[in-house]
Amino acid sequence: MKSYHSFFVELLVLQCLALASASLGYNFHYFVQQWPGSHSCVTRKSCHPTTGKPATNFSISGFRPYYKDGSSETFCNVSNINRPFDLSKISDLTSKMQANWPSLACPCMQRQYYRPMVT
Repeated sequence: MKSYHSFFVELLVLQCLALASASLGYNFHYFVQQWPGSHSCVTRKSCHPTTGKPATNFSISGFRPYYKDGSSETFCNVSNINRPFDLSKISDLTSKMQANWPSLACPCMQRQYYRPMVT
């Protein structure tokens, strides 16, 4: 039952993202999944994100919009945003995102997967 719940949460998120990006004129999206068993750490030892050992099933790696010429957005144009980013508005989603869209980067690499946009 857990896998069905996870699948439907991912599907709902993808539908919302697709609708939002369709208004921007994108032509298609890449939905990329990752399998934790194929991810390795550069330190040659087993390591896990600070959020704990990820599930052994596939999870979301990315959902990227593209134009028909193959180009895509690399970064958001913050000058087009009317309101500043407010992390508190999505803080209840963070634990769900870490479960369904985890960062497999080792903590030794000091990467922040979910971070507020700084302008």
